[in-house]
Amino acid sequence: GFTIDRMSEINPYKKKKKKTSANLSVFVSCARRFTLKNRWTIFITCSVLLIMYSMVYTSQILQASLLGNYDLFHTAYYIGNRPRLILHIGPHKTGSTSIQCTLTHYQNILKEDSYFYIGKKPAEARCPGVKLNENAVDHDLAVAFQRNMKKLSKKKHLSNVIDKFSASLDYHFRKGENVIISIEEFATMSDSGSWQLLFNDLKRWDVRVVITYRHYFEWLLSAYNSMHKPLPRRKNTMKWPNDRNQGGFYIPTFAAYFDKVLEGDSVSSDGVYFRESRPIVDTFVTPARAVREAKKYFSNVDVMNMKDGDVVENFICSIPGADRSCSEIHQSQKLFDVANPSVPLHFDMLAMAAYDMGLVDKSNEDFTRETVRNVLMVSLPSETDLPLQCLSKEKESILLEMSQKDEQSVGLFSAPGGSDDHDETFRQTVEKKKFCSIDTSVFLRDEKWRKFFLNLFVERSE
Repeated sequence: GFTIDRMSEINPYKKKKKKTSANLSVFVSCARRFTLKNRWTIFITCSVLLIMYSMVYTSQILQASLLGNYDLFHTAYYIGNRPRLILHIGPHKTGSTSIQCTLTHYQNILKEDSYFYIGKKPAEARCPGVKLNENAVDHDLAVAFQRNMKKLSKKKHLSNVIDKFSASLDYHFRKGENVIISIEEFATMSDSGSWQLLFNDLKRWDVRVVITYRHYFEWLLSAYNSMHKPLPRRKNTMKWPNDRNQGGFYIPTFAAYFDKVLEGDSVSSDGVYFRESRPIVDTFVTPARAVREAKKYFSNVDVMNMKDGDVVENFICSIPGADRSCSEIHQSQKLFDVANPSVPLHFDMLAMAAYDMGLVDKSNEDFTRETVRNVLMVSLPSETDLPLQCLSKEKESILLEMSQKDEQSVGLFSAPGGSDDHDETFRQTVEKKKFCSIDTSVFLRDEKWRKFFLNLFVERSE
């Protein structure tokens, strides 16, 4: 029979173990000889790999500092996959209020597209039926950015506005959520420090700045109307002259307003226009200037031309990945076509002229400036039948040239005089008398209309 020693001699596992051990010894011996023979090659290769690793590590550390991200592993992810931030900065008179109302209305649908609209919050009166986002950024945010940090420390409200904005951005960034901001006041920032402060707050994001453009002459007409239209919050447009020193603001004709634009060379050449009436001071920035300023600090600046269709739909449908929101707004009825409309100014201009000529009883408190204005609104003939004071042909040519140069400065259009439709649209605007205002002196020399005022606003009160 077999003994135990004999069984161990024919054990296959034991033989295999001996063979593996022998092979391992041969491998170690060969590796030792290879290492000794090529030690400098191996040393250089390892050194190069170590240097490359150090460079990558240092680069990530630097980008972590720039991005404001405290987690190095998360930083490596965000470098190539940063959340998007869509920054719409208007400017004024290019449909900004309509965009803001629509973004507020569709904010829940935008969330389904992974976008969070955080401001600004539009005025409730301009967006009827819209549930406003209480967490939206304050409309004073742009004002806060225009102050340096020393002044901010003395302005607690403005300092809190920036703190709230930064905290909101940090919250969404850490969650990797895309953000939309629409604040047209950013375009009015006039110094480089303000833009730099804004850039520093947004530099860790994948920023896309959106600016709406319209022909300069069309923008100027809209700015003129917005600066001067009577509003309840503008006390000096609701009072008669010498009424406790709160009223008496006279709306200038467009021709007189354009003269002011031309007189302020140091101002108009920079694209900023100031209203000189007190106590209201409104500042507007041309679309071309907004484009130029934004491009100094942000590499991704998109310009939407208002002539290319519905500006609200075009804005939302241009947002990357916002397919659900785009489809919803495309299929729905326009909710806020004109959220901040222009209003006719000639009713107030005529009311003030009649008051100065004694055609309104100054002692009757029922005949307020607003009341007379509203009566004229339903009593006067159409604007085309009124005597008008228009730009002279010389001033028309100057305005046309200014508008052409403005359009060329943006670098968007190839036509010599601006976009293809620029000059034709200007000609149509002239034909429609858009650069004209009522000539009150001629109108009130008409005996028929003098009697109209006397019967309504003088004899009735006696």
